[in-house]
Amino acid sequence: MNNAAHFAGAATRLIHASNRETRFVTRFRVADWDVDPAINRVSRGEQVFKLEPKVMEVLVYLAGRP
Repeated sequence: MNNAAHFAGAATRLIHASNRETRFVTRFRVADWDVDPAINRVSRGEQVFKLEPKVMEVLVYLAGRP
């Protein structure tokens, strides 16, 4: 498997709230990492990391633009 992001179902939904665009993305993989934006978590096997919301936002943005 290459290092490109693999989106599960590629389901994205945009919601506009108070002039700010919020993007909800389903779980996806980057290399051998599982990324779950809904709970700001990345995991690989037994390793689980909680990310700050802004960090997850950047990861989702970059993963969506390989």
